[in-house]
Amino acid sequence: MDAPAEVLTGLKALVTSIFGEYTPVTTTSVISETVGNDTNQYLVETVAPGAAGVDYEWISGVLLFAIMLYCFMKLLGGVLK
Repeated sequence: MDAPAEVLTGLKALVTSIFGEYTPVTTTSVISETVGNDTNQYLVETVAPGAAGVDYEWISGVLLFAIMLYCFMKLLGGVLK
């Protein structure tokens, strides 16, 4: 059964509508479990450890947009002055 979709509000909704959902980088891990004489192995999707799990493309998109918005506001302020 799927979990109910979260309704976003405020700043989080605005950021998600502009840049999309942030999804960390995942990797497949092998989990081994031994019960008696039986060894079971499971493949599990986990977030990559450390800096490898950061979605640098998403973060750079947000930073570049912020720089562009800042420069636009400075330009607009110079024109209105």
